[in-house]
Amino acid sequence: MAIVAGADFGTLSVRVSIVDSERGLLATSLAEYPLHRKREGPEYATLSHDDQMRSLASATGEAVRKAGMGGDQVKALAVDTTGSSVIPVGKNLEPLDEYYLWCDHRANVEAAEITEAAHREGLAAIQWCGDPGSGFGRAIHGQGGAVRGAVRLCLEAIAIYT
Repeated sequence: MAIVAGADFGTLSVRVSIVDSERGLLATSLAEYPLHRKREGPEYATLSHDDQMRSLASATGEAVRKAGMGGDQVKALAVDTTGSSVIPVGKNLEPLDEYYLWCDHRANVEAAEITEAAHREGLAAIQWCGDPGSGFGRAIHGQGGAVRGAVRLCLEAIAIYT
């Protein structure tokens, strides 16, 4: 018997599930955290690492309690996050700033320039990922093979600008 915890981080909350290899799902829990916006900057959308870690600890503790077990019985933790979050980290992988989310469009001018260059150069990936307002989010959540396509698009865009 192996018990694992799964944590799924979304835009506004983390969901934790405790699963037993023999008995299946034992318990779930959810903890919310705030999305940081600025009235003077409607394109701004970030999350705090500290907020997310507090919510992870809270949801995990609650799920373990609901499962009627001790945390020491959990043998592994699987983590899933929103696919298009950007987390600036330092040398030791500690977050340097808040996380930039899929709905943060402060770089919309730059995204439009990259999109225009991709169209001008005839890059194939631009046919399925070309919305300058949310192009990266569309790349991650879009058509089949989207992650490979997004990586390819990013590499091609870098090549144009270097």
